[in-house]
Amino acid sequence: MDSGSSLELLARFDRDVTSLDPDWVAICIGINDVWRQFDTPAMFDYQVMPDEYESNLEKMILAVKDRVKGIFILAPYYMEPNRSDPMRARMDEYVVVCRKLSEKHGCVFVDFQKLYEDYCKVRQFTRQPGDPPYSELCGIVRRRGRELFRPVFEEYPDATLHFFWFMSHVSFYVRRDGADPERMVRIDEALWPAFLNGVLDVLPPAASINDGDEEGYWHSAEKNGYRNGA
Repeated sequence: MDSGSSLELLARFDRDVTSLDPDWVAICIGINDVWRQFDTPAMFDYQVMPDEYESNLEKMILAVKDRVKGIFILAPYYMEPNRSDPMRARMDEYVVVCRKLSEKHGCVFVDFQKLYEDYCKVRQFTRQPGDPPYSELCGIVRRRGRELFRPVFEEYPDATLHFFWFMSHVSFYVRRDGADPERMVRIDEALWPAFLNGVLDVLPPAASINDGDEEGYWHSAEKNGYRNGA
């Protein structure tokens, strides 16, 4: 579910998490806590500083710690490999908070910032010079989508995958070219549709894929919905 900031998530945590009696809880919060310090620096009410962030996160952990089988703390992240970048440096402070509280309360810590730092070294969304021809490359990427998600679906045949602006990215091409987004995908030699097709190749009948923006992840606001379905 989307929450905005840790302060907003804390205000909804009992209704949207604790009251549902989950077996496992995964908490990934903090991106907007940091982001608001940079995109709205003069609007202090929207900013959550590290000390308050730590307090908010710990309250959430304590709210479910004795009621669930386990808690995953997923570090907030900024997809910027340069650690001296001001926003990246600030985000790293919040990652430290997550690691500290995970160790303190016996939670499973997942360092998304490190994962994305590694990812930024090899990420590729379009065909690059020296790559195989586009049609051949799409075949490779599609196969990779199958390889990555086949074991996931074998383990969880009724899984629901929640994507963030993945299929919805089509709207970017519609805005650019109106009636023919497929044409723009071919011109850009974009690879994400091939990857998604690979995922769909191995999608079991009982599984589904949802995609949307922030508003679409509020399960309490059904009217917002998701931009796309399976």
